Amino acid sequence: MTHPPDSALETDTNGAGRLRIAIVMPVLNEALRIDSALGQFTVDRDDLVIVDGGSTDRTVAAALAAGMRVAISPRGRARQMNEGAGLSGLVDVLLFVHADVLLPPDWRAAIERAVRSGARWGRFDVSLNGSHPVFALVGTLMNVRSRLSGIATGDQAIFITREAWLRVGGWPSVALMEDVRMSRRLLKTSGPPACLTERVVVSARRWERQGILRTIVLMWWLRALHALGVSPDLLHRLYYGVVPTSAGAPSPSRVIVFAKVPRAGEVKTRLAANVGDAVALATHRQLLKRTLEQVARVPNVIRELCIAGDDSAGECAQLARRFGFGLTRQRGVDLGERMANAIAQGLSRGERVVLLGCDSPVIDAADIAEAIIVLATEDDTSVVLSPTEDGGYLLVGVAGELPPIFEAMKWSHPDVMLHTVGRLDAARRRYRLLRTLWDVDDAADWARWQTL
Repeated sequence: MTHPPDSALETDTNGAGRLRIAIVMPVLNEALRIDSALGQFTVDRDDLVIVDGGSTDRTVAAALAAGMRVAISPRGRARQMNEGAGLSGLVDVLLFVHADVLLPPDWRAAIERAVRSGARWGRFDVSLNGSHPVFALVGTLMNVRSRLSGIATGDQAIFITREAWLRVGGWPSVALMEDVRMSRRLLKTSGPPACLTERVVVSARRWERQGILRTIVLMWWLRALHALGVSPDLLHRLYYGVVPTSAGAPSPSRVIVFAKVPRAGEVKTRLAANVGDAVALATHRQLLKRTLEQVARVPNVIRELCIAGDDSAGECAQLARRFGFGLTRQRGVDLGERMANAIAQGLSRGERVVLLGCDSPVIDAADIAEAIIVLATEDDTSVVLSPTEDGGYLLVGVAGELPPIFEAMKWSHPDVMLHTVGRLDAARRRYRLLRTLWDVDDAADWARWQTL
């Protein structure tokens, strides 16, 4: 975990200007509700970090598709929130929000009023979104208990000023009750919380799934056991029914971007025939940079830029350094052999490999993350492909053995995808086709790109 230096503390409590608030959201397998969770932050946010604890669904892809910054952390809400806080940079306030919590519309104004009034940390009142009448009572009791004890729960969207965060040293790294322990630390170091009357809306799924009375009794019992000194690991097992995992995020996959070195007359030759070498070269550079930017947004992957051509000018080397890519060279006499060699290198190390070209203005980080997720979570799928509208494919992902799709293939042909799928069927390799994309090959594609 990293923190900004003390000299950077610039929180304005005199009423001038706007406080910078970073939102940290820990997630784990929240694909079904991530869109609504993120939808509340489309405007009026300074920074938002989604920290995934090793989801096995489409959570990461969905967050990337929404344009969010995503980080990967070892599983555990405290560790994930510490990771997100460390990535938030120089802000005045950190706001920790669970994926099943919806903030009130005036959340920013409420936090600013509290901080400018001297509060160093605080939380919102809570209401549950279930239809059962008892949920209103549950929410009221949670709010009253919090006011009387000074203990806030994660469901109440805890906010902490940067000064208080630095003083307390981050969330305690425990499997459960990290919010209770954090509240006690903050009470000692920064005084009582600001108990805001504005209400967050929390999903009642836990109570509805486990039973209202059973959940209430269980939570009070766990709190009592925690007060008696029972270990958070045992409490986690009692609550979730499983032993808390200490394992990190899944082993990273390798993402390889295949590209020609930008040189006039050697790139986008079909396009150059209509628009000239200069425009074709500029187009290639823009698309290459955009592709590297999108790959760089995908968390927890090894990034590789694999080039063909003379890079003595160092343009590709500079791009690789800028976006955090390793730089390698393509090996082979034709495109199929070069792709096979690049993929085989990663497979030989036990990695999952996703290889993509740099010709598309529409492929994004979510497409790349989707390919990785499919290979990592669908045991019977060993190949993923992103088809293109012209009959080829832009992305291929492989896990396990190298598929028999690269040898003696007639590339730049409208039946490339059809022949590829036929070979996979003949080899009895399970595959998944992702969304269809398009790339910039000729003047018509270039004109379409200009309209985006």
